[in-house]
Amino acid sequence: MASQKETTSKSEQTSSPDLDSLLKALDGDLSAIDSDAAMGLIDQWHDSLHTAKEPNANALATSLKHLKQLLKGGKATGHEIGETLGEIGEHTTELADSADKDAKTPLQKLGKQLSKIGLSLGKAEDREHIEHIDSLIE
Repeated sequence: MASQKETTSKSEQTSSPDLDSLLKALDGDLSAIDSDAAMGLIDQWHDSLHTAKEPNANALATSLKHLKQLLKGGKATGHEIGETLGEIGEHTTELADSADKDAKTPLQKLGKQLSKIGLSLGKAEDREHIEHIDSLIE
């Protein structure tokens, strides 16, 4: 019979790979992520949060649903996607504040990473617009 410590350790291992897979996916080139894989990650994360009783988890689930709609629509701008990723980052960081000790640090890291990606998407689109305007002026 497994001790309580072993059981706890196994349950922590099941929740950690979810955060680890999200962190790993966001660590590389986002444009290289397969759209089906991205939708799968969003669905997986949304499914684990949307029934939670905590307000921060519900807000995060709502933002994830919005991100999925933007990506599925195919017409979203970098600003719209970036803004939504920023919201997801903020909600993730807020969720980390009330998370248990083992999940706190990965959630904080994930929140920062999502916020940073959201901001960089908006800036990249701004640079493209400026370059386009400059080319028209020349």
